[in-house]
Amino acid sequence: MKKWLLEKRWRIVLAGFLTVALPLVGITIFVYLQVISQFKELGLEENQAFFNLAAYHLEERINNDISAGTIFASRPQIIEALEKGDGVTARAHLRDLIQNLPNMERAAITLPKAVMFAEYPENPEALGMDFSFRDWYQGVSKKWVPYVSDFFLREVQPRRYLFVIAVPIRDQSGKIAGVLVLQPKEDYLKNVLGPMHTGKSFIYAVDRHGNLIYHPEYRLDRIVDFSKIQAVDGVKRGLTGTKQGLDPISNEPIISTFRPVKWGWGLVMQRPVKEVFHRAREIAVGLVLLAAAFLVLGGIAAYKGAGLLFSSHRLSLELREKEIYEREMKEKLRTELDEHLRTGRKLAETMAELERSNRELEQYAYVASHDLQEPLRKITSFISLLEKRYKDSFDEEGVKYLHYVVDGAKRMQTLINDLLAYSRLGTQGKPFLRTDCNEVLDRVLADLDKPIKNRGADITHDALPTLMADELQLGQVFQNLVANAVKFCRDPRPRIHISAKRGAEGWLFSVSDNGIGIKEEFFDRIFVMFQRLHTRAEYPGTGIGLAVCKKIIERHGGRIWAESEAGKGSTFYFTIPDRQASK
Repeated sequence: MKKWLLEKRWRIVLAGFLTVALPLVGITIFVYLQVISQFKELGLEENQAFFNLAAYHLEERINNDISAGTIFASRPQIIEALEKGDGVTARAHLRDLIQNLPNMERAAITLPKAVMFAEYPENPEALGMDFSFRDWYQGVSKKWVPYVSDFFLREVQPRRYLFVIAVPIRDQSGKIAGVLVLQPKEDYLKNVLGPMHTGKSFIYAVDRHGNLIYHPEYRLDRIVDFSKIQAVDGVKRGLTGTKQGLDPISNEPIISTFRPVKWGWGLVMQRPVKEVFHRAREIAVGLVLLAAAFLVLGGIAAYKGAGLLFSSHRLSLELREKEIYEREMKEKLRTELDEHLRTGRKLAETMAELERSNRELEQYAYVASHDLQEPLRKITSFISLLEKRYKDSFDEEGVKYLHYVVDGAKRMQTLINDLLAYSRLGTQGKPFLRTDCNEVLDRVLADLDKPIKNRGADITHDALPTLMADELQLGQVFQNLVANAVKFCRDPRPRIHISAKRGAEGWLFSVSDNGIGIKEEFFDRIFVMFQRLHTRAEYPGTGIGLAVCKKIIERHGGRIWAESEAGKGSTFYFTIPDRQASK
C-alpha cells in the first residue's frame, strides 16, 4: 500500500486530504448535532418559562378579584341591606365596587336561592328573577366558597362568550345571606394575556370543552371549537407539554406550549418554529463555514505534506544506500587486514558523511515541520482576513454569514479568556497583605474614568478600612460592581455610593446605585457564570463579572449578595473577615 502511494504524487495528496477531511467532517457533524440539540432545548425552556409566567399572571389576576369580592361581601352594610331588603343601598355599594374594580363591568347580589336582589348597572327586568339554573350558582352553592363559572354565551346583545365570579355572602352568624356575582369586562383576558408575548408569539385560552375563551385573532361572539387541535386536546386531558405542528390559519410550522390552569381552563402559547430555533440555525451556518475553511486549509496542508513525503522518501533511499556501502566496507575489513588503516580512514569518512547527512536531515525535517505549522498558525486569522479582504466579493447574505462566523469566533475567544481568568483566581492569587481600600478604590475609579465621565456618573464613598486582602483581586470586585452600576442605569446621571462598616462577619461593604434594579427571583442567578438577564444588544458583556466577584469574595472567606427592586436601583453587599482583629 505504501509503495502504491509513493508512485504518484496525486495519490499522496488525495490520501492526505482524506486524512484531514474525514475526521474534520465527523467532528463537525458531531458538534453540529450537539450544539443544535442544546440550542433547541434552550429555546424550548425559554418558551416554557415565559409561558409559565403568563399562566401565573392570569391566576394571580383572578385570585385578586376573588379576594376583592370576598372583602366586599363581608361589609356589614351589605349584610344589613340584605336583612332589611334595602336594594337601593345594596346597589349604591355595588356602584362603588365597580368603580374600584376596573376589570369588572357588572356586579349583582342575589338572595340565597339565586333570586336577583340588586344589580349595577341596573336592569329592572332582572330584579326578582331566579338564576338558580346558572352554572355559577350551582357551583358556589355546592360548598359555599368562591367559584369561577364555566364560560357561557350571553343571550342578550351584544352576544359574547363570558364567565362570572360568584362569592357567598355570610351574616355575622355564618349563615348564607346572599351571593355576590361579578361579571368581568370583555377585554379581561386580553388585558392579562395580550401583553404576554415575545417576538411573533401569542397566547390563547380555552375552556374545559376546548372552546376558545380568548384569542387575539378571533372575535368571540360565537362558540369557536379548538378541541381538535393537538395542544388543546392535551390541555383537555390535563396534560402539560410542548407540541410541534401547523398554524390552523397560516399553516406555518409552530411550537405550541400548553398547560391547564385553575377552573378547568387551559392556556396555549403559539410561536413560529423558526423564531424558537433561530439561534440554532445561526450556529449551524457558522459551523458549515468554519468547516469549509478548515477543509481548504487541510487541502493546502495535504499538498505540502505530499512534497515533504517525497523528499523524505528520497532521503530514506540515500540512507539505505549508505547502509549498503557501510556493510560492504565491513566485509572488506574482514578479508583485508593489511588494509585496516586505510579502510578505517574510509570508514571514519563514511561515518562523518553519515553524521553530516543526518544533521542535514534533522535540519530539513525542522524546516519542513515549520512550513507545515505555518498554515495551522494562519487558521485563527483566516476568517478575519476573508472578511477584510474579500468582503466585497460576497453578496449581502454571504457578508451576514461571514459576520456571524467572525463575531462568533471573537465571542468564543472572549468567553475562553474570561473563563481562563476565572479559573486562575484561586491558583494565581497573591498572599493577603495589609491593603488600604481607599487607595484601591481610587485606582479603580481612575481606570474607569472614561465611562464615568461619558455617563456623567456621580460616585461618592465613605472612609474605607485597611484590612488583609489580595489588593488586585479586591480591585477587580470594586471595578466589576462600579462598572455594572454605571452600565445598568437608564437615569441620565447615575449615582453610586460605596461604604463599609464593621459587623459580626468582619467588614461589611456596600455598593448602591439608582440603576434599573433586579427582580428578586433573579438574585441567585446573577452570580452564576454566563447568566445574563438582558440581551447583548441592550447591555454588552459576557455575564461573568459577578461570578468573578463571588469567587474572589469566597476566597477571602466572605460572602456576597444583592438587595434590589426592579426600577428602583440595587445595593450589592459583600463581607471580608477582619483578620487583623483575629491576630
